[in-house]
Amino acid sequence: IILTFDDGRQNNFNLIEKNGEMVLDPDCAVGILEEFKERYPDFNVTASFFLGSNPFGQEKYVEDKLKWLVENGYDIGNHTYSHEKIEDLGPEQIQIEIGLINKIIHEYLPEYTVETLALPHGSNPKEDYIEYMLEGEYEGNKYRIIASLDVGWRPAYSPFDILTNFNSLYRVTASEINVDGCGMWDYFKQFEQNKRERFISDGNPDLVTIPKRHEDYLNMDMVGDRLVYIYE
Repeated sequence: IILTFDDGRQNNFNLIEKNGEMVLDPDCAVGILEEFKERYPDFNVTASFFLGSNPFGQEKYVEDKLKWLVENGYDIGNHTYSHEKIEDLGPEQIQIEIGLINKIIHEYLPEYTVETLALPHGSNPKEDYIEYMLEGEYEGNKYRIIASLDVGWRPAYSPFDILTNFNSLYRVTASEINVDGCGMWDYFKQFEQNKRERFISDGNPDLVTIPKRHEDYLNMDMVGDRLVYIYE
């Protein structure tokens, strides 16, 4: 499971004053994740935060927050500067929108590389302009996107599936409202009703396990040196 948070809202990572000093708000997303981490120390708790032009509010603490996230195993991604639909933008505008955010993050974290993008509104660029989303330059700062995430509407395919498109990775909205039948709880119900679609990994990153009926979908280029286990 990969948790993603778009927009860089203050409720994602909030600091509050306690006894004269600023501390992590236990009710913000990071606070909740950190509490879970303390309760279950053997569980690899992390998340990816896709930032816009005002990362987490509280401008005074932006640098502290970004450094803390990286030092504590969280990931930082790009959500564009103005949250415009990329499908409406030309090559220059696309590079500005992505490049500006990378520049902001790089000013605070000069050694950190941002390689992921959450598409605003789930909007993909025009076919002729995809290359500018994947690679570009703004004010001398180059960027390279290896994966872009779509708006939440369905579970993603396995990265070893030939149907996986790393330029438009699927997500599921973790909400109970305004999900139009495509929210997290809808898919929990779907997997409960379709037992053949369930799969529990053994957690071995060097082993790819798939049912025989899906063998034709296996992307051997992604498998690389890993072992493949096929079961009936």
